[in-house]
Amino acid sequence: MDGSVTACGGATLAGPIAVLAGDGTRPAHRGLGYQGQLIAARCAHALDHGATLAMACTLPGSSSQRNYERQGFRIGYTKALMVKEPAASA
Repeated sequence: MDGSVTACGGATLAGPIAVLAGDGTRPAHRGLGYQGQLIAARCAHALDHGATLAMACTLPGSSSQRNYERQGFRIGYTKALMVKEPAASA
């Protein structure tokens, strides 16, 4: 938009599998459909290069999850993220 990067995302192709990752949209441009366009473009690119399956990881319940679901993705499984605070030094 206006000659600057508004949104970006990456894709890695590994045989028949495309892994979509690194989606990002500048805050001022969120909610305008850029992520959905990026998802569709990367899926088309992957399909053109022989991929028959695509996957992505998102935070559960996030706008990213909803955007991927709008593009036809569905939840394969959920994963717990475990965090442990470091012990206080004595």
